[in-house]
Amino acid sequence: MEVAADFLTSSSELRAFNRVRMLHNVVSLADVASANGRYVDRIFTDSSGFEGSRNDFEWPSKHNVSSSDFTTWLKTLEYIFPNEQLTTALGPWILEQPSDWLNLWDWFTSTDGQFLYFRNGPSVWH
Repeated sequence: MEVAADFLTSSSELRAFNRVRMLHNVVSLADVASANGRYVDRIFTDSSGFEGSRNDFEWPSKHNVSSSDFTTWLKTLEYIFPNEQLTTALGPWILEQPSDWLNLWDWFTSTDGQFLYFRNGPSVWH
């Protein structure tokens, strides 16, 4: 948020950015990073909106997000991460429990690497 606050010129823009951040349940950089930790995951730049969560924090409220809010979000992400690339790649994931990745991630591969699956809800897979 500090870098976003440096870029955004008004409190209304910062509130717009924050509404989208809250919609996506973003707390840390890891919440928006791709699996390899080098890029912003494109699901966070898609206007359809990601309504899953990569953390298990209880959010007090969700705001209605306007197209203007989403434009501010995209403009700010492009400023912070040109070409959707993180300046420094994130390191390995640190999990409290070995099974945490099952609850906190939405892309999976089959054990043989032949198939890629996307979890779009507790029991919805594509």
